[in-house]
Amino acid sequence: MLMSRIIHEKPQVLALAEALRLDVFSVVGRLQRVWAWADQLADSAQLVDGVLRPGTASMIDSRADRSGFARAMADIGWLELGDGFLRFPNSDDWLGREAKKRAAHAAKMKRWREDVTQNESQKRHRNVTRPSLEKRREEKSNYKTPSSPPQGDEANARSVLGQYPKLRRVGGKATVRAILRAAEAVAKERGVDRTAALRHLFERTRAYAASPAGSRTGPDAQFIPLAATWFNQGRYDDDPATWEVGEAPRVHQESTSPDAIVARLEARS
Repeated sequence: MLMSRIIHEKPQVLALAEALRLDVFSVVGRLQRVWAWADQLADSAQLVDGVLRPGTASMIDSRADRSGFARAMADIGWLELGDGFLRFPNSDDWLGREAKKRAAHAAKMKRWREDVTQNESQKRHRNVTRPSLEKRREEKSNYKTPSSPPQGDEANARSVLGQYPKLRRVGGKATVRAILRAAEAVAKERGVDRTAALRHLFERTRAYAASPAGSRTGPDAQFIPLAATWFNQGRYDDDPATWEVGEAPRVHQESTSPDAIVARLEARS
């Protein structure tokens, strides 16, 4: 245990020497033995914050090998004699390495808990006062210009496309746009909203897919129009009776609209 190089010149040591009728070197040696003992107690966690329980003056006197040593230390302020306990004031000045390490760790953990509490508080404050970055990105990605179709109509259009014969169900976004245009035409013609028009297209498309004309397979499947072509040409308004007997090839009637051309190119790729 480290001790001050000028401890023998401290007024408290000189007062101890006078009170105990000892020379300074004897007092320093006894102090070193008492503090070394307390240092061991601190390392073993028996001395906490400079307090030993249970602790008596006789323990100090025994280590110092001098009766009245504990009382003399108390008189100069280097020891506190309590009811069943001893307290070493300013014990940080001579605590052992392990005890200091534990104290430093406890202080570090206290600061960490305070930082965590503060960060959680700031996080809750940010969540309450302003939307998170992810939420702002989500709102931005969900924004639609007035000219774009509502998200619900587009989902319904994809449901309509899902009813079309699978072998010719190509075109992606171009086909969805063709279905939405067809829905607008049906809505205008029948005087209904677009949701009702899409429901009508859903039923007609499903009926066509289940008919002999729409369920052709093998080489005959090529005579099923591409989905975009079928909607662009308004084939959903055909007489269902023609679907029952099968349709003749209508290659010469393929639509030349940009969406239909894109759909055919996607089907060939």
